[in-house]
Amino acid sequence: MVQMPQKLVVDGQELAVLCFNPDHKGPPIILLHGLTHSIYAWWYDRFLWQYGRCYSLSLPGHPPATSIGSFDSSVLQPERLAALLSNAIQQLVGDQPVILMGLSTGGFAALLLAAYIPSRVQGVISLAGFAQGQLINLWGLCQWLARQGEAGQLLIKRGFHLVRLNPASINLGWASSIASPATLLRRASILQRLNTLMYPPARIFNLDILVAYFETLYQIDISTMLPNITAPTLIIQGEQDPIVPPTQGTHIARLVPQSTLVMVPHVGHVLFVEDPERYETLVGTRLAELTQSPVPGVLERSPLVNPLPVETSV
Repeated sequence: MVQMPQKLVVDGQELAVLCFNPDHKGPPIILLHGLTHSIYAWWYDRFLWQYGRCYSLSLPGHPPATSIGSFDSSVLQPERLAALLSNAIQQLVGDQPVILMGLSTGGFAALLLAAYIPSRVQGVISLAGFAQGQLINLWGLCQWLARQGEAGQLLIKRGFHLVRLNPASINLGWASSIASPATLLRRASILQRLNTLMYPPARIFNLDILVAYFETLYQIDISTMLPNITAPTLIIQGEQDPIVPPTQGTHIARLVPQSTLVMVPHVGHVLFVEDPERYETLVGTRLAELTQSPVPGVLERSPLVNPLPVETSV
């Protein structure tokens, strides 16, 4: 059965959401994807579903949500982004305390939300998240190009256009995210399944919005907000992350009162691809603690059906 995403309109922005395991009696778990990813990125992580109702919520400007007029990059400023996402969560679950889990830019958003609405957050899991938005290597170069005017921004758009020419070319994007090129072969089956989900939304992602993210995130620093977080916070950071400086993990852990930092050796930006067993163990153990559930063994990550009903018109 194909699942259609729910659409929310908040602060002039349309957001998309998928709810996994909606009848679960456990606490709502809000899943926040990374930049250029989509709400479908969490579909294969079925082990999450046993801990609560999982809501995969989109970042502003990301398909399958559609643009309402022109994209306003000011929505990415911390105060406005926090208000937008917290209002979306309010529409979904009311005043119920939530668990926030995010990857990369989604990890940043999870930390931001936990600092903005601390009384409504039961726990936080940040996967390669950041408090300071200055990225490194290829993504750092993209941030620099985004600040160089039209010529630099055109180079970003042409580069990302090449990456999304076909599903296989998305592996170029994965290659910039991992610690070892051998992972592309070792985890080929995982990447093939992920690419099936990632390609349709990526193909229609507005590249002007991508440029806005690169330009805006570079200036962002929410370090002063982090001491406001009162929920237990698990910070998972790859020691060889080629996108987010690994030092962000220690920086965040130093500022968040109830934090646990796990620096994972030989791993880059995407632990769920590079070491899925370790990923499921770390995340599953923390969710079991937060929800007072038993810790199961590692589950098969293949779904029974492909959930994609994504709009494919350009």
